[in-house]
Amino acid sequence: MSLPLVPDSPNVESGISGFTGDVTIVWGYDNSRPGNPWTSWVPGWGGDLTEMVDCMGYWVKTMDAGILTVSGVSGLEYE
Repeated sequence: MSLPLVPDSPNVESGISGFTGDVTIVWGYDNSRPGNPWTSWVPGWGGDLTEMVDCMGYWVKTMDAGILTVSGVSGLEYE
């Protein structure tokens, strides 16, 4: 998934707090990171993925289907 807007809070925990399903892990991929471009975050544990921002891709593993509600502003307002 990717975020369709600039989130009010980029913190991963805040970012998925609007998800109605049971999240088990979130992965992020950033090709500009040297070495291993993969980062992850696990609820209750944390990880090296600390922020979710617009224009990046994320993989969210859940135990069931759900809907993610995110609040923020359109990135177009910053252009």
